[in-house]
Amino acid sequence: EAFRDEQKGTRSGAPRVQFPDAEATTLGVFAEATFGVTDRLDLIAGVRYAQYDRDVDDPSLADADDDFFSPRIGFSFRPNDDWQIFGNMARAFRAPTKTELYNDGVHFSYGIIAGAERTNNFVPNPDLQPEESTQGESGARFERANMFRPGDSLRMSANAYYADVKNFIDSVVSEPDFALVRPPVNATVVGTATQRNIDAELYGFEAELDYDAGNWFGGLALPLPEGEAKNGEPLGSIPQARLTATL
Repeated sequence: EAFRDEQKGTRSGAPRVQFPDAEATTLGVFAEATFGVTDRLDLIAGVRYAQYDRDVDDPSLADADDDFFSPRIGFSFRPNDDWQIFGNMARAFRAPTKTELYNDGVHFSYGIIAGAERTNNFVPNPDLQPEESTQGESGARFERANMFRPGDSLRMSANAYYADVKNFIDSVVSEPDFALVRPPVNATVVGTATQRNIDAELYGFEAELDYDAGNWFGGLALPLPEGEAKNGEPLGSIPQARLTATL
C-alpha cells in the first residue's frame, strides 16, 4: 500500500500561512491469514509494517518520519448460522497528519473586545510523535433473512473495546485573556490551538441495528466513545456520543 498527499497552502493564489506547503508519504505492507480450526471457529493472524514521511517546505519547521510493526490476532466463532462472536488483540500505529504537525497562523478571531483584538492562533508542533497503542475488542453479530416476512433481513451488532495508547495526539485550546481590560493600544490578545502527545486510555461501546424490508429500510447506530489521559486530565479529542437513525 502506498499513499501520497500533497498540500499547497494558498488562498486565491496567495500564500496561506496557516497551511504551509507540505507532503506526506505513507508506505505499508501487510499480510493476514485465517485458519479454520473447526467448521465454526476461525483464528485470524496478521501483521503490518508501515513507514511514513512528512516533509514541510518551511525552514522553521522540522520534517517527521518513523516506522512501526503492527501484529494482530483474533478469533471468530459461529455457534449457529445466525450468530457470530468475535474478538481481536492488536498493536496499532497512527502517524500525525500534516494539519496536526504544521498548522500555523490565525485560527479565528473573537473580534475587538475592550479595545484589543482577541484571536486564537494555531501553534505548530513538528515534534509530535506517532500514536502507538495496544487494543482489545470483543463483540457479537446477528443476521437473519426472512425474519418477519419473506425477503426481509435483520442485522444487529454490538462490541466493546479498550486501547492503551502511548503518545495519543490530543488537541489543546487556550482562550485569550478576556479579563485584560486595558491592553496596549492596537494590541492583539492571543489564545492558542495546538496538538500534544499524552499517554491515554480509550474505551467504549458501539451498537448497530438494521432492518431491510425490501421496499424500505431502517437503522440505528450508537457509538459511545470515552477516554482520559493517564494522569487524570480530560482529553480534547474524544468524539461525542451520537445516536443516528436512518429511514
